[in-house]
Amino acid sequence: MDAQRPGTVDDPGLGRQVRSGLAWSFANQLLGRIGTFATGVVLARILAPEDFGAYAVAFTAMLFLMAVNDAGLVQALVRRPGSLDDVGPTATTLVIAISVVLSAAFVAVAGLYATAMGAPDAAGVVRLMALALVVDGLGAVPTAALTRALAQARRTAADTAGFLVSAPVTIGLAASGFGAWSLGIGHLAGNVVVTAVAVALAPVRYRPGWDPMVARQLLGEGAPLAATTLVGFGLLNLDYLVIGRTLGPAQLGVYVLAFNLASWPVNVLITAIRNVSLAGFARLQRDLPQLRSGFVRAMALTMALTLPVAALLGGFARPLIGFVYGPRWLPAAGPLRFLVLLGAARVAFDLVWDLLVALGRGRLALGINVIWLVALAPALVVGATVGGITGVAAAHALVAVTLVGPLYLGALARVTMPVRALAGSLLRPVVAAGAVLLVAATTTVLVEDPFPVLAVGGTVAGLISLALLAPTLRLARAGAGSEGAAAR
Repeated sequence: MDAQRPGTVDDPGLGRQVRSGLAWSFANQLLGRIGTFATGVVLARILAPEDFGAYAVAFTAMLFLMAVNDAGLVQALVRRPGSLDDVGPTATTLVIAISVVLSAAFVAVAGLYATAMGAPDAAGVVRLMALALVVDGLGAVPTAALTRALAQARRTAADTAGFLVSAPVTIGLAASGFGAWSLGIGHLAGNVVVTAVAVALAPVRYRPGWDPMVARQLLGEGAPLAATTLVGFGLLNLDYLVIGRTLGPAQLGVYVLAFNLASWPVNVLITAIRNVSLAGFARLQRDLPQLRSGFVRAMALTMALTLPVAALLGGFARPLIGFVYGPRWLPAAGPLRFLVLLGAARVAFDLVWDLLVALGRGRLALGINVIWLVALAPALVVGATVGGITGVAAAHALVAVTLVGPLYLGALARVTMPVRALAGSLLRPVVAAGAVLLVAATTTVLVEDPFPVLAVGGTVAGLISLALLAPTLRLARAGAGSEGAAAR
């Protein structure tokens, strides 16, 4: 008898698994980002902008290599049907080997890279961060197994354990005068713990093995996904390169703070949804009506959570930064206003990207991102020349909204997604974001002291947005319940 095919409305428990996985994933990211935000506030009072800039140089290089150190195999394994037993050992060998080679190369060119980025003193931190590549490679296949199983409760345990190690290590070393090294050491310590716990909790673990045919198959499946991820990395880090080369590490440190603050709510949603959406969309790829309704509902709920928060950060940028981080970080308010717009667009784009990958249209997503990268490079240079770090942020947001947004809408039409229904579902989130910006503008004009502005204006804006978005949130919840009923 044939096994029941996953990815149809007759798949028992799929709706329940997706809802549970998304809830745990969101809780994981929310707790992690709150902790990261609190740690960042403490560190901003201890470290100088130059320290953040030096760490950003090292962290950017590490992220670049992490984008390719699994050769796209993790995403390929997540969307692969059936058991991983026939490919797991070979995948383990491939990822570990690639990670070790990239780590060694990272160490060898650290000095040249740091000098090219305008921060030669960061070379030592760059070499330290190279070790994170090896650690990441050791946990790649077990992490893919956790994602496939929608076992987000276990991933939450791993990430929480890592934060409980990294935060005190980083703050303690920073207070002791270790500067940028404190950030690098703390990150590496947390990375080791996260990987160790994820491996221990993974539903399956594989010893290294080798099958040449499997290796060729996996690399063929993973290469387009790795290329897309690599291009995506360039999109989110090219601004660091431009600022480091043209404006220096101090300005880069200020920009990094603004980018991280703008990305805080964005990353909560992107990571939480991506931990579930790719696997969920892949299971529904044979049931197009369910996939269409699920995607529209997911986008509506995601934007209902994203746009008002982005508007809050952008509208209250100056009083928020002055009150939380201190007066010396106020130059970050300018780029923050544009970066929150970029962040909201990233959330929508990433959800579409997951849909395209799940449908086997990864090359289409890659083509869009290549166009984005080609257009972004000169725009960032012009922005830095004309407007400094605020000009860079404005150029970033402008390219995303005016060029990339229409390209992704065209991609949705090509895979027969209901673009008109999608646009209608976004009306309330857009209106709520506009109301938040109006309240912010009024409050900041009438009141000068940052704390009353944030307390009164933030509360009023939040209540108004919740009232406007209540129907959208109820609809998403009702839709999830009906989908779960159909799955049962």
